[in-house]
Amino acid sequence: MGGQAAQLGEQLTKFVDYLNGRYAWGTEHTIPPCWAAHGALVEELTTLMWARWSAFEGPAATPEAAQAWHTYYLPGLMARLSTWVGRQGHLDVAELETRDPNTEARGEVGAAELVRATLRLSPSRLFLGEVLDKGDVSALLNAMSQGNEGSAFTVHARSTGDALGRLVSLCEQAEGLTTSTAGSVIAGALDLVVFISARAGPDGALRRRVRSIREVGAWDGLIARDGVSARRERTGRAARGASR
Repeated sequence: MGGQAAQLGEQLTKFVDYLNGRYAWGTEHTIPPCWAAHGALVEELTTLMWARWSAFEGPAATPEAAQAWHTYYLPGLMARLSTWVGRQGHLDVAELETRDPNTEARGEVGAAELVRATLRLSPSRLFLGEVLDKGDVSALLNAMSQGNEGSAFTVHARSTGDALGRLVSLCEQAEGLTTSTAGSVIAGALDLVVFISARAGPDGALRRRVRSIREVGAWDGLIARDGVSARRERTGRAARGASR
């Protein structure tokens, strides 16, 4: 039995390489390297592999069967794979997006609602593109206070201190909290605040560099220890942000 399983594993590995090399039109159609760890995907691939063998190489192989494989079997897997994997290219990543209201002011989906929906998936990490209003920060800080290590979000500010001050203000507006209570909530949710500035280089290209890093300590009226200047400058895509 073990030998048969190993043989099937080798066949599936070659089949995955074949599919990715021939039919992976985008990230959402690429079978990720972790496919063998997901039982449902292994079953899908096994079915597709034997269906192809039957249609192209088996005793009952016919042009009609081959056409059916291309028309039904392969597109079916690709459609499901696109739903499972998404643009992140990984089965364990769920990507949710906000939605503006329609012309009748209906159908809006805000960041706070998405954060609450994400928590139902029991995530190990949570990333929010940008905190824009009081509803966003309230839901996010509550989520990050539940022990989701490695979560992060971005917020526009002029320094690490300004970022923390803005979060305090948003918490006060959202929940009617006192400054002390808001500071305690933030201190319990965050470990570090990283300030990144954007400036044009000599060639005119926009470069982003880490300017300072502030370690968030216990609430003491300032909610953070002294900022630590970043010695290493980094370029590339980034944004001002607070992270855990």
